[in-house]
Amino acid sequence: MLISLSGALSPGPLTALSISEGARAGRWSGTRLALGHGLVEIPLVFAIAYGLGAWLRQPLVGGLIGLVGAAVLLWMGYGLTVGACVFVKRKGNHLTVEKGPPRRRRRGCE
Repeated sequence: MLISLSGALSPGPLTALSISEGARAGRWSGTRLALGHGLVEIPLVFAIAYGLGAWLRQPLVGGLIGLVGAAVLLWMGYGLTVGACVFVKRKGNHLTVEKGPPRRRRRGCE
């Protein structure tokens, strides 16, 4: 449980979400986030303590988790790359900035 608590208290995505939601939706948003985090994490801690850990140590399971994680990271990286594209168009003496790839082109920042 101490390891779980240290993970929940360390800076990371949950902390960033708590800060942004607290500023946007008020003080009870942090309580809702903490309860939601606990609803997911407490059963996982007990499952790992009572047998899931042995199953997760199997090489095949670890390899599959690694492949799925790699695929998710690639997908997220692609989304960040495509979303970060900025296109500047000139209309006479004016410049306009558009984010993301044009709809007619689907291959990223070309």
